[in-house]
Amino acid sequence: MDENVIEQPTSQSETIKKFLCSMTGCFNYEITKFDCSLCEKNYCMKHRISEEHCCVGLKRNDPTTSKTSVFPTKSETAKPIEEKSTKFVRKLDPTAQARADKIAIMKAKSKNPQKIPPDEMLVIFIWVSLEERVPFLVSKLWSVGKVADVIISQNRVKKPAKLTKMRLKLYNVSNSEVPLTLSDTIDQVANEREIFAKWEDA
Repeated sequence: MDENVIEQPTSQSETIKKFLCSMTGCFNYEITKFDCSLCEKNYCMKHRISEEHCCVGLKRNDPTTSKTSVFPTKSETAKPIEEKSTKFVRKLDPTAQARADKIAIMKAKSKNPQKIPPDEMLVIFIWVSLEERVPFLVSKLWSVGKVADVIISQNRVKKPAKLTKMRLKLYNVSNSEVPLTLSDTIDQVANEREIFAKWEDA
């Protein structure tokens, strides 16, 4: 059976299939299967557009072609995509990474050292280097600045031994050139539930 399919019995004679999203870090599912026409993987409503799940098939196509959706849509002209992502080393394939992430999320929520209310819990994964990615439990209501302060207090990202004044900045993994705004809430800006943290000159 497909690892991305969950069968949920509703009666003795009927079973509903739930199709998990193939996007790394996403745990949404749909009762209807939506395959990307380029990479042929299944995605949820949020990640059904090829650009939204960073489809590998886009590299084989002209960047000026329109967005590809698993839904039939009218053709539309898309602007060329400027790639600004940092190259992170992912050691697991997407399926194995999704399973590992689920376990990590459960462990992080069970510890909860900050005593965050259950309805506010949000687990994000922080790249503390280009090769190391760790789960981090935060509140959906925390600002980016507070998340950075808690990361510093827990010594999650090693500070370089420099004499100049340094500041920890947070970035979405898809854009490592523009830091997240400190006053924004983390739930608003951590779109991919993955963040790259690095020390930079203030």
